[in-house]
Amino acid sequence: YQPEVSQGTLQAIYEYQSMICRLTGMEVSNASMYDGGTALYEAMMMALRTTGRNKVIIDDSVNPIYRVMIQSYTRNLHIELIETTNDGGLANRGQILKALDDKTAAVMVQNPNFFGCIDDFTDLAAAVHAKGALLISSCYPVSLGILKAPGAMGVDIATGEGQSLGMTMSF
Repeated sequence: YQPEVSQGTLQAIYEYQSMICRLTGMEVSNASMYDGGTALYEAMMMALRTTGRNKVIIDDSVNPIYRVMIQSYTRNLHIELIETTNDGGLANRGQILKALDDKTAAVMVQNPNFFGCIDDFTDLAAAVHAKGALLISSCYPVSLGILKAPGAMGVDIATGEGQSLGMTMSF
């Protein structure tokens, strides 16, 4: 490790994390994830570890690729994964609230969601917190320049896809 060699990289990471905090309204940012689906999975695992619970609710308005990744990663784990069906393109609050109980670690939603619908999860955050669970939102970072920030909605963990911030697709 040579500080003089790493300084530019460290400065870029600091600037990136500062920008993400301003966009999301969150207090801290992680800079180690590139892929949105993996970041959503890691957020779910953080919620499971933090709450000590093993049930997660995810609405099907979340990107289907992310949902397949989560199902694949959790197949051999003892996690109860409940998938709710969207309501007219928006997160189905009725189904989510029906499935929400004291065993729920997290509820996962997306804004804007896979269908392009915009939602305000402030009411959902209050209901999730009342049960002692965490609200996780996958968001599109560029949209946060005009949409209500996840932090302002009461979201506990916000994730996103970094590719839209100018990073090239690198297979």
